[in-house]
Amino acid sequence: MNFKEELFNRLWKEKDKATFEQWIYSSNSLDFENCVGEKSYLEIISENFSGLTIKQLKQLVFDNLSLTLKEEFKKHIKTNQKVLKATCVKTTGIDYDGKNERNWELKVGKEYYILGISVDLKKSPQRIMFQIFDPSYSETTPYFIPAELFEINDKIVPPNYSITVANNSLQLDPIEFVDKTYAAVEYSFWEDYFDDHEKAVKIFKETIERLDIELDAEEYGE
Repeated sequence: MNFKEELFNRLWKEKDKATFEQWIYSSNSLDFENCVGEKSYLEIISENFSGLTIKQLKQLVFDNLSLTLKEEFKKHIKTNQKVLKATCVKTTGIDYDGKNERNWELKVGKEYYILGISVDLKKSPQRIMFQIFDPSYSETTPYFIPAELFEINDKIVPPNYSITVANNSLQLDPIEFVDKTYAAVEYSFWEDYFDDHEKAVKIFKETIERLDIELDAEEYGE
């Protein structure tokens, strides 16, 4: 791993401020300077990091990168994230009853994480729903939204997703959530999760972390 890749990974995934700060100070100064430029390097290491959160420290480092490095960093995140994403193209669509329309209160142009995809094979035309997870909307609850409101960005299903066909439905889920992997406390993963069973809640949080869902390029403002 070269210095730029390590910088991007630290900037993206490091959760501990002290560890990140120590890495900044202990890194080879020539490698650091060659990567970000002399002015940016001096600006970063001369800053007082005390009182900053890890997020604020990362933003400080990001702000001192060149426009080219900023774009490369955002591309690095988008390329390496392990979750499907889709862009909202409209906000009004069919409600859960399949008859009436509603405003789903989304933001056109915003990318949303897709935890799962559900296809009801009994209905004609077949109804496709995306299971959206948006930490800014709800920190704990994924919710189903009609697929017609989105344009999916990813052409390849990420690894560790599972396709299940049963009871006239097709479901795409992270492998941790499916019956063949998850031993339910009562009926299924999602029923356990919404009943607040500790086992399901723990697995949900671990899966969100594995998918890098809360580590998003959009967190870094210009």
